[in-house]
Amino acid sequence: MYLRIYFLLQNTFHYNLAYWSDKNEYNLSGGKTGFDSQETKLPTYWNMPFTKICLGMKIGQQINFIVINKQAGFLYSLMADGNYRGTSLGRNTWKKLIDSRASLQPNCNREGLNSHLRARIGINGNEQNDCNSSIGFGADTAHTCGNRAAHGGDNGDVTIKAICAALASHTDIPTGRKLQIFLRDPYTTKINTKSNRPVEEANRHCYVITKPDKGSGVVVMNKSEYVRLLKESSINYDSKFRSMSTKRPKMSGRPPKHYHPLLQKEKELATAAQRTLPKEIAQQVIQKGSRLGHLYGLPKTHKRRLAMRPILSAMGTYNFKLAKWLDEKLKPLSTNIHTISDIFEFVDALHDMEVDDRCVLVSYDVTSLFTNVPVDETIAILAEKAFQDDWLNKEHNLSITKAELVELLNIATKHQLFQFEGNLYEQIDGVAMGSPLGPPMANAL
Repeated sequence: MYLRIYFLLQNTFHYNLAYWSDKNEYNLSGGKTGFDSQETKLPTYWNMPFTKICLGMKIGQQINFIVINKQAGFLYSLMADGNYRGTSLGRNTWKKLIDSRASLQPNCNREGLNSHLRARIGINGNEQNDCNSSIGFGADTAHTCGNRAAHGGDNGDVTIKAICAALASHTDIPTGRKLQIFLRDPYTTKINTKSNRPVEEANRHCYVITKPDKGSGVVVMNKSEYVRLLKESSINYDSKFRSMSTKRPKMSGRPPKHYHPLLQKEKELATAAQRTLPKEIAQQVIQKGSRLGHLYGLPKTHKRRLAMRPILSAMGTYNFKLAKWLDEKLKPLSTNIHTISDIFEFVDALHDMEVDDRCVLVSYDVTSLFTNVPVDETIAILAEKAFQDDWLNKEHNLSITKAELVELLNIATKHQLFQFEGNLYEQIDGVAMGSPLGPPMANAL
């Protein structure tokens, strides 16, 4: 679990104010809304044990983190008495919180917690050894977070304002649990917490900031743990995924001038669509300038054992438009009298149902549903339904054969290409993750 701390542009969490030394909550509801303009202080400041303090600063769209290995019953116990507690990270490490503009005067170099009036947490420097410049959190200046240097800073005079975050982690609790918010700063651009994609990497080599799989909030994870859990839930299954090479394979005849597996997939789709579909529709389903799918994950923080839900962002991929068109045409074939469209229809059905006292409501969940759908069998079911009394051609004014529909479904749902960690992969079993055809094919089966 993490304790997230943000400092606001105003003096609410100024160095000398009682917020650092008391156990009073501040705007408790603000701790549930993610990265926004609400200041807040939560009880986690005085009741959550930790073994590390992760310090972060966001300047513009760049976020950098450093780590202090410090163990305590709670952060309050280290801050409230105002006593100095030193660290030994060094000037260069503290400067990593900023960017290439970071500046400190050469002397003093007093760093840690309650280090000086210039910073509750941070490092101070000075030309005359009395600590006037700083990089830190909870300063005595108008803006309580960032880097301030004057009169001889090693990178000149600077005033750099930042969003600051201090995240205290405990090794006994999964590091991907939902963040608990302490303070926050709306000074710079907000991070988009409504996106389905990970909102931002805090540091390309250290941390990932994303949303949880269930509910609201923000999750900060060590990047190595994020990658490990995502691999465990996806590409480590060699029966479902395989690594692909971008090198041109040996072939007879004149080799193509440019080779990439994605170009081959685009060509295959375009050839099939132009051969089987009317020209106007073929143009609609052929993606011009396609991209590779992008694999990412959402942490399942609601689970006792932290896991990851793999998600493939397929918008703009070579077969996305074709899959979407097929979904629209074939969706009626994937429903029956036992299918419900949403929770409201389910509630209405329960109201009209006579339930015996001995009945028990049971809910089933299928692990990795889409990747476990037998694609060939499901395509055969859909094709058989689509050509009963030539329904597909009559309903949508088409003129294609069952074999051609099967070919289009194969292209739209099988052997999806995607990238992860700079490497190319192919899904070799199950319905392509991220495909619009995933739900209707699962329902049809």
